[in-house]
This record gives sequence, C-alpha cells and structure tokens, in this order.
Amino acid sequence: MAAKNTGLATFTGSQGQSKRAKDAAPDELRTKAKGDIAHITLRLTRDQWERVHQLATAEGVSLNRLAIHALSRLFEDKGLPGL
Repeated sequence: MAAKNTGLATFTGSQGQSKRAKDAAPDELRTKAKGDIAHITLRLTRDQWERVHQLATAEGVSLNRLAIHALSRLFEDKGLPGL
C-alpha cells in the first residue's frame, strides 16, 4: 500500500515546484520589493511603540517618515550620504 501524502503538496494538488517555477528566472518569481518601494516590518514592544507614536504625533509626521529621518541621520553621522 502506498503511503498517503498529507503535506501541503496534497492540499494544493502539486508535487513540488511547477514546471513554470523551475524554468522561470528568479526575478520573474519575486513578489516583494519589485517596485520603487520596499516594505519592511519593524517590531516594537507596546511601550516602545507608544513612545515612538507620541513623538511622531508631536512632530506631525508619520512613523515611517520619522524612521527614515532617524536612519538618514545615522548615515550622515558616519559620513555617508543620508537617505
């Protein structure tokens, strides 16, 4: 009796990578960071988030803009071009 396949391949109906996936160039399969903007996740504790959120609100900028500004300053402090 053949062993029953219970993995994800059974659920999706495939047995490994499709022919298209095997033949495609890596850039064709890429789904993240393809455009001009790359998205990231930043993990903060609740207390950290509250402090950063309050600062961003007080400055009148988004948390994203605040992070970009801070990273830019770090580059500049090292003598590199800012973001």
